[in-house]
Amino acid sequence: MPDKLPERRSKGLQLTTLLGWSALLAWVLFLIALVLFHYARPELETGLIRYFQLPFRSDWVIELKTLFLYFLWACCGLTVLNVIVNLLLKRRRTDYVWFNSLLLLVICVVSLLFLYL
Repeated sequence: MPDKLPERRSKGLQLTTLLGWSALLAWVLFLIALVLFHYARPELETGLIRYFQLPFRSDWVIELKTLFLYFLWACCGLTVLNVIVNLLLKRRRTDYVWFNSLLLLVICVVSLLFLYL
């Protein structure tokens, strides 16, 4: 009896490849959301700004904050879909749940809770 059984799933490799690309797309959406967060958030008032009385922005840029939230929700939705498909695809003992998708889902949910609460 051979150690490795032959792969009999017809869509296994295609679906795994699709899951990999969707996970990569979700991380790209998250990175875009991080860049939008950086430019949308209020500027920090440091000692130098206070000393030289330089102008600074103390409120959010609404348009960029809205885009940031859209990208974060899209990332969260794609990651939820990715985790669900990954759990449905996992049928053998050798299959595993992708840790990066679960980590990204936790990060997105915590970020959204932090912004809305």
